[in-house]
Amino acid sequence: MTIRRQTTRRVEEEIVTTGVPPLGNQVPPNEQAPRGRQGPQVCIEKRAMSKVEIRMTIQKLTHVLADQVTRDGKVQVNTNARITASRIRDFTRMNPFTFFGPKVEEDAQGFIDGVFKVLDAMGVSPQEKAKLSTYQLNDIAQVLYEQWKEERPIRAGPIDWGSFKMTFLDRFFPLKLRERKMKYFINLRHGGMTVKEYSLKFTQ
Repeated sequence: MTIRRQTTRRVEEEIVTTGVPPLGNQVPPNEQAPRGRQGPQVCIEKRAMSKVEIRMTIQKLTHVLADQVTRDGKVQVNTNARITASRIRDFTRMNPFTFFGPKVEEDAQGFIDGVFKVLDAMGVSPQEKAKLSTYQLNDIAQVLYEQWKEERPIRAGPIDWGSFKMTFLDRFFPLKLRERKMKYFINLRHGGMTVKEYSLKFTQ
């Protein structure tokens, strides 16, 4: 009985402090207040809430919940922004390669390999690898990337490292050029031997 009285009193005190009018008698039906030693009694207003009071109470609760959701949402956004800023800072501190695009001496495959090495060491996800690597694109390379990103169909999904790498190499180091360089490398001679012969002799 004492526990029930304390619970009832606590509910009533919460109602008084929040300004919500009580909903009639708070003593459960078919229960009588304990007799004998009784503590201080709380007056309970025995009237029902009007429609206006109910509406105002619901509006107050709605505002409180909306404020809480907004506050929680801001905290989440700030946390994500801090994590992203921290990753960008860590990535750029490692001085990865930059790529401009039109320069003849630039090595597209070297850029991809170098950037991947840094990103892999950071342990980021494939989507973060693609996003971070774009910070190292400049001039024409950056413009071409933005155009490609805007032209992608919505159903293509988020850009990950695989799609970024394939698109980048197709644009700046096409397959025909790769095959030509591979053929040149295979036919390259070291002294009187081809690279393949030299490699076999070296590994024996």
